[in-house]
Amino acid sequence: MVKQDEPKCAVITIAGGSRGLGSSILKTYENKGYKCIAFHRHAKISRATNFYFDIESTDSLNSCTNNLLSIVNGGNFDELSIHFLSGGSLGLERLNCDKKDLIRSIMHNYIVPVHICDLIAKAVEDRNSKIARIDLILYSSAVTQHLSGNPHYCAGKSALEAYFKSAFKTCPEIIRMYLFRLGMVDIQHKYFHKLSKEDPGKFTSILKENIPSMHFTTPEEIANIVASMTIGMSATNGLLCDLTGGNSWN
Repeated sequence: MVKQDEPKCAVITIAGGSRGLGSSILKTYENKGYKCIAFHRHAKISRATNFYFDIESTDSLNSCTNNLLSIVNGGNFDELSIHFLSGGSLGLERLNCDKKDLIRSIMHNYIVPVHICDLIAKAVEDRNSKIARIDLILYSSAVTQHLSGNPHYCAGKSALEAYFKSAFKTCPEIIRMYLFRLGMVDIQHKYFHKLSKEDPGKFTSILKENIPSMHFTTPEEIANIVASMTIGMSATNGLLCDLTGGNSWN
């Protein structure tokens, strides 16, 4: 029996992969011939190489970056597609923000993704990497436009978008950067899907108020769009794409 060669392209999810958008990203890229690698703290993903990662632990963050740089510098892949999936307002209260919650929000929505992006860019600049192409895919939020979420969450995501625009101007040639602005998706999707069945009137009211397109985008749809915009594409390098169905406009 002839042993099949290992894939020369890999998709890597940071702080996600077991459910929601992260799971859809892995499945979509796997179907296109990518090896799956996931850094997360939940259940093992059978189809992926798993690395434990707790974004709120300094030791875990150091371990994550070391393992990730080993992959970047290891020479086993020609191309990497790296997706940063951390985020959320994490229970922040608008008028009563605990310092610990504030730090968590900043870590998830800004510090960790940009810190890892910086380390990858430095590895490429130092010529430690033999990879031909690295895609860095960041995910932002509609709150950067309508500012109706928690102020600290809005600030974190807005800072992420500013970093994306500034870093893109100086990133090494082999790095491609993309940012996708999302609306009411992922974990909320199950809730709204259930609501659409149990109370269609209330669901329609939510759509009319929040999503001008009247279409609630699914994680699978987003994963397919992201893959189509990034795999093998150079024309879309530097893309900032709004996938909110108009939720950003409100």
